[in-house]
Amino acid sequence: MEFGCRLDEILARKDIRMKELAAMTDLNYSHLSDLKRERKFPTVKTAILIAEALNMRVEEIWQKK
Repeated sequence: MEFGCRLDEILARKDIRMKELAAMTDLNYSHLSDLKRERKFPTVKTAILIAEALNMRVEEIWQKK
């Protein structure tokens, strides 16, 4: 699974900073950083929060390049 790499790409394309995403999702910045670096994988609930904040479907975030 390439969640972290895809998240980084999406944030760059949408010009959203990690701190902004943390505020939009009410998730901890360090937790999001761990997801982006693939140190952790998101729960379904976390993936949904991120997808909703980015106005995307969860499937779009998890797609391979």
